Amino acid sequence: MTLSTLTHNSCLGAHLRPMAVIALAVLIWAAVPGSRAFSDDLPKTRQLLPPTVISALSGLLCTVGVPNEADFPLAQAAAIIDFVENTPSDNVILHAGDDFSAPSAYHRFSLNQNMETFLGLAFNPGIPSYALTPSSIRLSKWVTADGTEAPAPNLLDNFETLDSPRHFRGIEYIENTPDTNSGAYYSYYLHRTLALMRHHGRTVLVSMSKQADVSDTGKKGVVLGSDNDWAYLYSGQDGLSVPGMGWVKSYMYDSYSVTVYIQSPDAPGQVHCGVFKWVRAGWSSINMVRPHHIYAGLVRYSNSLSTIIDDPRLPSKQQMASVFSKIEGFSAGELRSTFERYLEAVESNFGAGAGFPQKWFTDWFQSRDYLQRLNADQMRAALAVEYIRQLLGKPHCIDLTEILGMRHHVAG
Repeated sequence: MTLSTLTHNSCLGAHLRPMAVIALAVLIWAAVPGSRAFSDDLPKTRQLLPPTVISALSGLLCTVGVPNEADFPLAQAAAIIDFVENTPSDNVILHAGDDFSAPSAYHRFSLNQNMETFLGLAFNPGIPSYALTPSSIRLSKWVTADGTEAPAPNLLDNFETLDSPRHFRGIEYIENTPDTNSGAYYSYYLHRTLALMRHHGRTVLVSMSKQADVSDTGKKGVVLGSDNDWAYLYSGQDGLSVPGMGWVKSYMYDSYSVTVYIQSPDAPGQVHCGVFKWVRAGWSSINMVRPHHIYAGLVRYSNSLSTIIDDPRLPSKQQMASVFSKIEGFSAGELRSTFERYLEAVESNFGAGAGFPQKWFTDWFQSRDYLQRLNADQMRAALAVEYIRQLLGKPHCIDLTEILGMRHHVAG
């Protein structure tokens, strides 16, 4: 998909395609080895969200991607904020039913940081969002309507003078990480709206997104080791191998989200988060996603975000931005040289003697073909996550701090 295909839809479902469900295909999807569908960690019960919440969510999402939309639905936002604040996590998967023509799930979690620190880390133009959510996002960036990169809004600029709600609208380009079940990963564009406001005297951020169009064809990726270590490989090849069906071309047809971040009323050093998410994906216009898949993905997202945000070893936002600025500033020669060192370490850590996942990746590493499959943004993103892994004491492949310190010695 290219930006020329972006559409503005005033309400949900305006670009939905007919959805068919084939029982056999669903069974095949659920039978993928390692599927989270039957994980003991997932709630076993599903429950419909209150009708007032579903109505408020629809009101919010109908404003996303609409040009020149002046009025933000504050009443609907307040209803969602109150729900997130007053509905603690429970052993149940809350969902929005069939009203949005896509399966959904809700997940609530908390971060042990104050709101100002959180916004300074997670919504800072100098700190890429994928560095804080490495289990979910491979690459993300704000872009203009013609596809060129645009600066993300700096929410802290409005934090101290937030006497009325502030809204930020834009387009975001996303590449996600390999799914832990199928290995599929996708790239797509989102219409994004951010609303920063006060609610009952506390700072609240509401982030809303609507997928602009069908994603690019899904590609095959691999999780290296534990998913909690955030190490992935990407084939760049279209299509997936599905047990019982062979090679298929899959797509993310639609996705929507509403995420609320609210300063805790009882603990100023804590932020409560509630995520409502809809996803429709599969092949041949057949949706293969179920609420428990979405819920598992939200838990995956929240685990990596809280692991990073809550870690006491995390440096200041200024120090982190400085590191990412140095990575961004690598010349073509520096970037290639550094990434070659990274790939050599990946091959050593996960190579044939250490259970390298698939033969074709081994072949690519031996020929160094893998390096040719990546663009500069993808290489920088991988190095940024490598820095986070090293910072938090996780298994990592190279000492990026040392490399950044001797940057002037790297060949240009």
